[in-house]
Amino acid sequence: WGCEPESASPCGTAVHIFTHLEWHMTGYLIPCGREDPRFRWADGETRRASHAVPTAFRAFQSMLP
Repeated sequence: WGCEPESASPCGTAVHIFTHLEWHMTGYLIPCGREDPRFRWADGETRRASHAVPTAFRAFQSMLP
């Protein structure tokens, strides 16, 4: 996507249970050396205050900077 990831490091795990299946997830922090204008970039505070996050991924919010 042209974002030039510099590294990838695990930031934690989470489990999300649906009525018929379980997701076992591992989150990764992937800093990018260059921002691609096709994406909306936001710092942690802005992201938490104004961007909706699907329930399955909310466990990772507290793990992010």
